[in-house]
Amino acid sequence: MRGSPITYNAADRNYWRDRVDVANGEKLVVLACRRGYQYWPLDGSAPQLLLDEPGAPHPERSAFGDQDESKWRDGPNGPTDPYVDIWALFCANPDTGAESTFITSTAGGFMAVEILVEEIRKKRRRELDAYPLVRLEDTKFPTRYGLNNRPHFAIVDWVFPGGEHAPAPDLPKPAPASVPPASATATPPTPGGRATITSGKAKVTAEAAASGVNPLDDGVPFDL
Repeated sequence: MRGSPITYNAADRNYWRDRVDVANGEKLVVLACRRGYQYWPLDGSAPQLLLDEPGAPHPERSAFGDQDESKWRDGPNGPTDPYVDIWALFCANPDTGAESTFITSTAGGFMAVEILVEEIRKKRRRELDAYPLVRLEDTKFPTRYGLNNRPHFAIVDWVFPGGEHAPAPDLPKPAPASVPPASATATPPTPGGRATITSGKAKVTAEAAASGVNPLDDGVPFDL
């Protein structure tokens, strides 16, 4: 977890920061999108984020312990699995740099994050170091029980490290038929330590988290 937690409640259609303050309409720079599990220890201690390694396949629930349902804690719908499949967005306020983490385990939340991830993928085919500035909104989506509310991350701008664009490299020119064409690969920049992201007058400063999540090596192209 980095900074304050943000969640979305489909019942009241609000984003909640620290379960106290409404965050509807806030604009945040998304620094990283990570899949993983949120583990709620059976002894009632603080939950833990178990994030997938960038590029690694998302593990099945069977890869973890605590599979004896008789020891699970009771929830509103019966015994609750201590390992919850989640998406996490690591974000920062574009003006203050204050960090926050959005976590979701719902079908609507997964849809919202995966739509955002696909937009980032499309953008990074052209500009490798693009990070979305999103506004926290919501929308409807169909379920077997009718329309329901879900979060929606409306992209209002793109920001870049140092304020400079890094376009994707041009493809190599075709080689003569007798010579196999050279392959072209592009590796996004992966500086460590502090990262400064600017867009116009807005400025974001974020530090690599102790958990090993580097905001400039976020695994976005690989997590889906």
